[in-house]
Amino acid sequence: MKKLFLLMITSMTMYVSSCSKDNSTATNTLTLAKTVKGGCSSNVKSSVKAFTTDTVYATKTTDTLSMNVALNLGCCSKFVDSINVTNNVITAYFADTSSSSITCNCICNHSYNFIFVHYTPKTLSYIIKLKSHNAKDYTIYKQGTLN
Repeated sequence: MKKLFLLMITSMTMYVSSCSKDNSTATNTLTLAKTVKGGCSSNVKSSVKAFTTDTVYATKTTDTLSMNVALNLGCCSKFVDSINVTNNVITAYFADTSSSSITCNCICNHSYNFIFVHYTPKTLSYIIKLKSHNAKDYTIYKQGTLN
């Protein structure tokens, strides 16, 4: 009977301590929720703003960060994008996956709105990296601070 009582006390103690643990580090990590493509990067009309110059800017709400990227590049380019967040630096990768080595004689606005959740106010930096269709590696295209 004493063993059963001790087992119950131990189980209850473990249950109560597990409920009171702080799990904030798991839920407070800046996380990409979705990407909205606009301009030449989308076949759908979008509310993503088009710019005539390459632009990166952020809008912030209580716990959401929206990083808008507008790149004026060749209109024949087809980009695959990805994001990495490490140590308050957001790195956006854009790889041109077009199959043609022919350079188009036109420029188009490729726009992306990366929406992050679990944002807490802090200074964030960004790096935009591009990889042309025939390149082996990415090159830094633009970098700065999101204000």
